[in-house]
Amino acid sequence: MHRSSLRQFLGYALILVFPYSLFAADASGALLYSSGATLLNGAGTPHSSAIFKGDEIRTSENSVANIATEGSSVLVRANSSVRFEGNAVQVTEGGVVVSTSKGMSARAGDLNIAPASERASKFEVAESDGEVLIAAREGGVIINDGTGTTVLQEGQQTTRDDVSQSDQASNDQNANQNTRKRRRRRGGAVAAGSGAPISGKTALYAAGAAGGAIALAAILTTGSPKCSISPSKPGEAACK
Repeated sequence: MHRSSLRQFLGYALILVFPYSLFAADASGALLYSSGATLLNGAGTPHSSAIFKGDEIRTSENSVANIATEGSSVLVRANSSVRFEGNAVQVTEGGVVVSTSKGMSARAGDLNIAPASERASKFEVAESDGEVLIAAREGGVIINDGTGTTVLQEGQQTTRDDVSQSDQASNDQNANQNTRKRRRRRGGAVAAGSGAPISGKTALYAAGAAGGAIALAAILTTGSPKCSISPSKPGEAACK
């Protein structure tokens, strides 16, 4: 049986046979619900599937996905790529909305974003043009950049540089400069340098995601936020 078929079978079996809480209690596993074309580890995925630590989820322009574990839900926005890491998600492109009462965190580059308390929390994280946009919607969050921590209070938002992308761009630039120097010494033509492409801006806005023990029938529920991060003006919030 192919791995994708096995995952589909496991997903249906878990939904129909096993209590949700027994499966989700294992932090290395979760259930993935998708709407539209979504890839799981590079292959198409059914509407619902079991996922495990290390699995990568990528949504397209017209799709979204929801990762459900006991006490936590992660809405993966369109045009996003994330890696499931048990009680955390690694955002490599696009954005997520995390709703949790179990302390689930999100990582983006060298940043780790986690709830500031054990009570129910909701926060957003998105990568946009080499920057990481963070918004605390319900409860505060702690931002750790590897050198120190910052507390973002409920209702606040901030923008940080994606250090990992900055380092990569710097390395690429240095490599291109070294290549041009070698070619000049050899009398060859100078090649035009080109940096690594940076993903387009991703709009961040709040979405209603199920928190606590999620009913399995509730799939990809979203709400309308009062405020959203403006991708064109990362430091400002657009409120209705």
